[in-house]
Parts: sequence; structure tokens; C-alpha cells
Amino acid sequence: MRDRDVTKSRYVVFAALLLVFVTGCTGTARQAYREKWTSEVHSVRIISISPDLSTALYVGENYDIETTVEYSFKEDRGSISLVIQRGEFGYPPIGVVSKPITKGEGRLTLKANITVPETKAVQVFTPLTAQGDTSTRVLDMRLYKVVDRRKQTEQ
Repeated sequence: MRDRDVTKSRYVVFAALLLVFVTGCTGTARQAYREKWTSEVHSVRIISISPDLSTALYVGENYDIETTVEYSFKEDRGSISLVIQRGEFGYPPIGVVSKPITKGEGRLTLKANITVPETKAVQVFTPLTAQGDTSTRVLDMRLYKVVDRRKQTEQ
């Protein structure tokens, strides 16, 4: 009986903490997070990408995806990543490269080699993240069209 009471007490404490967080604290926490990660505070922008976005990528082919980004960062330490993934959700990235950054403004070039999977599009993201954070709202994105030559020859 005593173990059941302890477990029940833990659930009650957890529920109370969750309720406090969801009601009163979240507004303040969300506001602080928004202020920390608004585009006026931090920014990242893709200024060049290769291959050119006007060219389609082909399923099964290898490509070096290279981006140059400009950034402005107000924290002490962080990173900018190049994340390449299918256009559809639910798949792991097909390429990821990260480089550290420090407070200030600058330019950075990131490059990853990928083999294009069966998909209709390839998304390229460049998220900027402060050290210790697990997510970000500061990123830039581009999209490549993908062509499957095998399907073209079948028609």
C-alpha cells in the first residue's frame, strides 16, 4: 500500500508542476525564448548554394552540396549546420555538417556529399543554434527538384 501512495504522490506533484508550467510560467518562458531567438537578435541567411537551384538533382547521383551563409550571433558559442533531407517527412537526414561559431557576424561555407534518394525534392536547411540548446527558430532553407530518370524511361 505504501508504494502505491508514493507513486500516487509523485503523479500529483508531476501534474501540479505541469499545470503551473502550462498556465503561468509558459507565457514568460515562451516570451523569453522568442526574445532570445527573434530574427532581430540572431540571423542566418544562405547567400550562395551549389549546385544552382535551377538545376534538378537526379535520383542515385552523387552531389557536393555547398552553401555559404552570412550570420549574426549574440551568444558566446553556437553552431551553424547544413542539414540535407528528403522533401517528405519521416526520414533521417541524408547529409549533416556543423561548424562552431562565436559571438559576432560572419560568413561560413558548409559542404556535404550526398547520394540523392528516391524523393520528389531535396531540402537544404542551415539552422543556427546556441550551445546547449536543442532546437532553434533561426534558419534558412532552399529546395531542389529531384528527377528519377528510371521513371522517365518507363513512360
